[in-house]
This record gives sequence, structure tokens and C-alpha cells, in this order.
Amino acid sequence: MNSLSLRSPAKVNLDLRILGRYPDGYHRLLTLFHRISVCDSLRLVARREALVIHCRHPAVPCDERNIMAKAYRLLKKCFPELPGVDVYLKKVIPVAAGLGGGSGNAAAFLLGMKKLFRLKINRSELMKLGGRLGADVPFFLTETTQALGTCRGDKIKSLQCHAKKWFVLIVSDRGLSTSDVYRKLSRHLPAVSLTKLERTVRIATHFLDSGMLVEADKILKNDLEKPAFQLQPAIQNTVRKAVDLGVPLVRMSGSGPTVFAVFPSLKEARAFARRIKHALKQKVIVCHSY
Repeated sequence: MNSLSLRSPAKVNLDLRILGRYPDGYHRLLTLFHRISVCDSLRLVARREALVIHCRHPAVPCDERNIMAKAYRLLKKCFPELPGVDVYLKKVIPVAAGLGGGSGNAAAFLLGMKKLFRLKINRSELMKLGGRLGADVPFFLTETTQALGTCRGDKIKSLQCHAKKWFVLIVSDRGLSTSDVYRKLSRHLPAVSLTKLERTVRIATHFLDSGMLVEADKILKNDLEKPAFQLQPAIQNTVRKAVDLGVPLVRMSGSGPTVFAVFPSLKEARAFARRIKHALKQKVIVCHSY
């Protein structure tokens, strides 16, 4: 085998709580990840040496700045005889949108390299490499639909997802820097019990699986919404418009700016997508649990 094709799904954060800050500056958090059916495509083709990334998307760097190039360098340290690879990336997931596109690409790349070159690296070692690349990468490495992320978001506990969910993504034409959002976050964070919070979020997943979206909405939060709204007031306007249209559950994903609404059926998701697109003249994507 000298080539391999892979799908690289996006995610939304159904819940995201900031619990404090570590001495190194990273934030301690709890988040509820959920993979969705919006996917990039990767094709890996073995070559004699070096990594070459091919992508036509103007916002995706194809040099050493790309997260897959960083992943290749980490693998090369573990496996000095590692051959080169051409990576052909077809970008579908919006860039800098809070949907984990880059992190998902890195995870798919690591899993693909392991399979393509039969690398002797176990799950634990792969998760450590993923954690060095980004806090969201370990979630994508688990290849599970739904999971709790704690610590920096990189300690993963898979959670059962008993019902397919439909999502409408409302995509901004402006990206938003994760670091800018975190810098805007208040330094005075309330003390919260992680055990109690985990229990609360698990209750919300039961409501989601049961189609009780109004009840889930009362529990689920995203602590990054406030600083993101300050940086881009249009995000808050999008959330308000969705609420005005009667959506039972709407949130910003990750550090934004993408806003998503949750529905129990494709019919309801499509009906809302038409209405919100007409109201805001923004790009919308209808998708589902992956």
C-alpha cells in the first residue's frame, strides 16, 4: 500500500466551561465534544522523503506552519527512518471557525501515517503526540462521536450518543483567533467543582438524546461566548436572531465565530436553515452527528 484516503470530520462544542488557568498560561476546562458530518478529505501518498502538502484553499498554509507539518516532525523524531509523504487536502470545513478543522486534519494525518507505514505506536503514545499538537487533537484521535474533554480539553472520556442529532451551522465570513478570545476572557474565574459539572453535562446529554432540547439549553453553556461577542458583536446578533426564530438550542462552537443550532430531525433543520439564511444572508450548513 503506497496511498491512503481519509475523512477528517469537524466538531462542535455542545458545552465549554473555563475552570481556571495553569501556571504555563493554558486554561483548565471541561468541554463536551461532538463530531459532525462536515468533513475535509485527505489523501496520503508515500514518497521517498520529506512532506509536501497540497491544498488549494487560500487560508491554509502548505509550509511548516501547517499543523500536519508539525505532526510529521514529531513522528520523524520517533521514527527517524520515516519516509516522506504527499498530502492532498480538500478543505470543506470553514477555517478559523471554532469547528476543529486543523486539529481534525492533524489527527487524521497521524492515524493515516500509522496505517500507511505500519508504525509501531500505541494509542497512548499517539494521544501524547496529539496533545503536543493541540488540545482538540486527542478527541479526534479517539474516533468517537461524543466525548468529555477535561484538563486542557485533551483528557478524553468517550460518551455514548444514543440519538442522531441534526445541526445547522451559521458560518461567519470573518475568522476569529482563539488566542484573542482567550486573552479577552476574565482573569477572575469562579471556583467550580469538576465532578459536579461533569454530572451536570452528562444530564444534558440525556436530554439531548431524548429530544428535550429546551431542557438541555438550560444546562449547556459556552464560557467563551462573552469575550467572542465583545470581539465580534455580529456573533451575538446571530444567536439572538436564531432565538427570535424559535430555536430551542443555539450556541457558539468553541472560540467561534460559528454558531450552531440543534434539531431532532432533518426536516426541522432544513426549515430553520432556509429562514436564517434569508434573515442574515450568511452561509449555512446542514449536517448531522458523525
